[in-house]
Amino acid sequence: MIQAQIKLRPKAKQEGQLNDWLWSLTGVWNWAVRKIGQDAQDGIYYTSMGFQNLLADHGKRIGLPSHTVQGTLAQAYSAWSRCFKKQGGKPRLKGMRNKLNSVPFPDPIRAADGNPIKLPGIGLLRFHKQDIPAGKIKCGRIVKRASGGHLCLFIDAEREAIQRKATGAVGMARPRQSPPSKHEWSWETERIFQKSEAKRENFRDEGGTRGVKSGFSLF
Repeated sequence: MIQAQIKLRPKAKQEGQLNDWLWSLTGVWNWAVRKIGQDAQDGIYYTSMGFQNLLADHGKRIGLPSHTVQGTLAQAYSAWSRCFKKQGGKPRLKGMRNKLNSVPFPDPIRAADGNPIKLPGIGLLRFHKQDIPAGKIKCGRIVKRASGGHLCLFIDAEREAIQRKATGAVGMARPRQSPPSKHEWSWETERIFQKSEAKRENFRDEGGTRGVKSGFSLF
């Protein structure tokens, strides 16, 4: 299973329709979160399919595909399931400061034959030119971001291995140089050695003088 994301180019009417869907699905999400949380306090629990069937015919009333409503209910149920198992926090309600930004399409989607891709309830939706991996599209999700709308496609296909292009050693540090041997000893090394030895002798003499006065010796 791999995921491919394509950037959409919706028309003005389609963009307004998606915004209306997000507003309606926000109410569905909040109802689901409060329903599961309050019923859990009374010891009432649901199965995944049983909870989705509570709003079986609600999609016709609000003008949304029924499977899109069920996908939002399944997402809220999964969030509470992780919370009950101590794998996540308590689901939060959606609002102006914490907006719902995705529309689920849990049913399989027909592969795009050309540029536009067909989604249930929306129709043909254009997207920027991009290669889509070959395979069966199991489900999808429209995500609203600051850069625009994106369609996340979950494709049943094998992941291709990344081909290696570099032939040399990439990203490896140079080996640490060993100290010079006797044959590599030069006059420059001798000068640096004598200078360091002179500084050490001066420091030893000053330290010995201070050591005599204070009662201890540094060397």
